[in-house]
Amino acid sequence: MLEFLFLIALVGLNAFFAASEMAFITLNDNKIKVMAEDGDPKAILVGRVLSHPTKFLSTIQIGITMAGFLASAFASDSFSGPLVDLIYPYVDFFSQDTLRTFVMIGITLVLSISSLIFGELVPKRLAMNYSEQIAFGVVKIIFWISILFHPFVRFLTFSTNLIVSLFGIDPNKEPDAVTEEEIRMMVDVGEEKGSIRNSEKEMINNIFEFDNINVSDIMTHRTDVFGIEVDASFEEVKQIVFREQYTRFPVYKETIDDIIGILHVKDLLQFIEHEQIINFNLKALIRDPYFVPESKKTDELFRELQKRKVHIAVVIDEYGGTAGIITIEDLIEEIVGNIFDEYDEEEKQIQVLNHYTFDVDGGIDLEDLDEECQLNLPLEELEDYDTLSGFLTGLLGHIPEDNETVDILYKDLRFKILKAEDKVIEKVRIIKKDRSLESKKD
Repeated sequence: MLEFLFLIALVGLNAFFAASEMAFITLNDNKIKVMAEDGDPKAILVGRVLSHPTKFLSTIQIGITMAGFLASAFASDSFSGPLVDLIYPYVDFFSQDTLRTFVMIGITLVLSISSLIFGELVPKRLAMNYSEQIAFGVVKIIFWISILFHPFVRFLTFSTNLIVSLFGIDPNKEPDAVTEEEIRMMVDVGEEKGSIRNSEKEMINNIFEFDNINVSDIMTHRTDVFGIEVDASFEEVKQIVFREQYTRFPVYKETIDDIIGILHVKDLLQFIEHEQIINFNLKALIRDPYFVPESKKTDELFRELQKRKVHIAVVIDEYGGTAGIITIEDLIEEIVGNIFDEYDEEEKQIQVLNHYTFDVDGGIDLEDLDEECQLNLPLEELEDYDTLSGFLTGLLGHIPEDNETVDILYKDLRFKILKAEDKVIEKVRIIKKDRSLESKKD
């Protein structure tokens, strides 16, 4: 009975080292680092153990090897004799030595299967699910065992490094940092398993794309910018503010290409109580504009706006004219999606009428349109156009007149201009050819 209990203890020791190894390997390193910085003593000790991975793994391997070796040797020595004596009368056609060999093989097989299940697979599965609890529970024991095994660990480390170096590998080389692609793959796996929501996945991917976007890709184009002329009266300014309901307005001199400042609506509050405004000077209220080139990356601009405590920037084209404006809200929306306040009216750029018909805003980006409606546009051939309006104007060969309606055929698509105003196509109906009808005719 004592022999059997001792054998169970050796299998349990194997399970202890196997679970410890898996628990430490599957820990969230960043979480442990934060906990250690907050002063958690066990997290600090876990960090010390993980900071020497070779020493840790060698300690674990010594423990597993010793437990397995002792269990195998003890089982063979303790149980083979009694089993041979028990079985021999029924199989006396074997010699005792031959029977002993078969019994030892049988004991080894049973022990190996038991050790594999109870000493490896089960504890490792538990450690994967409760890595933090197990790691924190065993860290002190593992730490002191590593000190006890230090001479053996040093010998194993030296031997391992020597053999590894023979294969042309630097044993002291730091592991490669996690790449962007690996993080994206982990996020995809997390979404498939349900641990990461689709909205979270989109935000993470948007963050990685953030440094690849030019300001010109997301700015409000100059044709859509509502500015105020510097000579405007208070009544004129008030009407524009109430009509457009923005908090900041670019102020220009003569044309929008000559923006001289930014007006913040709260700077007008001092005039609200006065029934009659005398000597109103808009120029005295405006703040210095912050100019940026079209080619500036969005991540750079975001940091600059944060540093300068500025919420809006004027985008300048290569000729020094105004290309548009961009706000810090525009930049944030590139990561989290559209942000609406109580004054915003959510307008869909694409209205799906049926599987083959769409009413589309003329200012929509061609790539977004192609992806959403699956139009199969040859985007590489259309690099000169950013928006649907620009593309259709190019097909027309002239700038559309106000309220001009015309049908344009392009490949398998029919574009019907529904609304054109101020030299811009504002609303378009797109009709895709129904290929199923063609196949029926054939």
